[in-house]
Amino acid sequence: QSASNGAGNNGSKKDGSLSVKEKIDKIWRITQIKKAKKSDASLRSTTNQMKVKVAICATIIDELTHESIWKNWARDNEVEFFVHAKYPERIRSSWLKSKTLPFSHKPNWNDFRVIKAMLDTMKEALSDRSTTHIVFVTESCIPITKAENFIEYLRSYPDKSFMKYHDSSTGTRFDELEIWSKLSKKFPLPSLHKALPGWITICRTHAEQISAHDEFVESFEHVWAPEEVYFPTLMALTGALPDCVENNSLTFAEWPSGRLDNKAHPITFQFNRRIIEEWQGRGHFFARKFVEVINVDYWNDIVNECAAGIKRQLVCNNGNDDDDEQPQQKKRKPSR
Repeated sequence: QSASNGAGNNGSKKDGSLSVKEKIDKIWRITQIKKAKKSDASLRSTTNQMKVKVAICATIIDELTHESIWKNWARDNEVEFFVHAKYPERIRSSWLKSKTLPFSHKPNWNDFRVIKAMLDTMKEALSDRSTTHIVFVTESCIPITKAENFIEYLRSYPDKSFMKYHDSSTGTRFDELEIWSKLSKKFPLPSLHKALPGWITICRTHAEQISAHDEFVESFEHVWAPEEVYFPTLMALTGALPDCVENNSLTFAEWPSGRLDNKAHPITFQFNRRIIEEWQGRGHFFARKFVEVINVDYWNDIVNECAAGIKRQLVCNNGNDDDDEQPQQKKRKPSR
């Protein structure tokens, strides 16, 4: 792999004398001028027959829990994998090693270095000129539809990115304290956005725009869930959001809502037909969080049946979906 070690060091030479805030203000002014000149017609694509190649950009600790599923999903499709591991030296799978960057930013949970890891997998993916879309995932993510269905969907939305986002006017009090108030000292408040979940799908054009401004990564060091904020904010700053972004996450994740629940981590699910039917019906193509190994044949059967629109009623016995349990499921330690 050839991505340059150390995302965040490629600032523009001609802007070298400007402070971070001055650079951000300059980009924002240029974006507003371009938006004022852009006609509605320029926002509409003329074709939906483009060739699609998907880059799965994974940020992991030392293994890809659902490796067999991802390999099955990508088979016979235009899909490639790019991986950043916290501990690449611990990886045992030869296939996974071949997809992993040769260095590590050693990110912790809720660490701005997660952004650096994601950026470097994205840059490696962009080095392949045929890459059209980036999908960010973790080791606890799985695909929940067939790859060809996902690729066909992307063809229907050329030059679009996908994330469920909100801005500073609709965020929570927690967002205000832990995100907006910290970043508004450097970034224009209207540019600040948050995507939830932060594991988003972006098109090549937007990925290249983000890569061109990685000198702002350090500004997110003390922001809560920095990767959830960095990417939509950079897309707003460079003019992609909102006009060229579908406000819809293609990856399903859900957080606890109980008063006493730990809301910092998404819910961990047990894989079964019922939830896959439901999530596919909502328009999702990926989902997290799954920390147990899933039998690949069972996964394949469920995903293909649901994708084909086969609706089956499961026989419940005292409220238990006995037919929905997967065979020989191994327990795993929770992943981040």
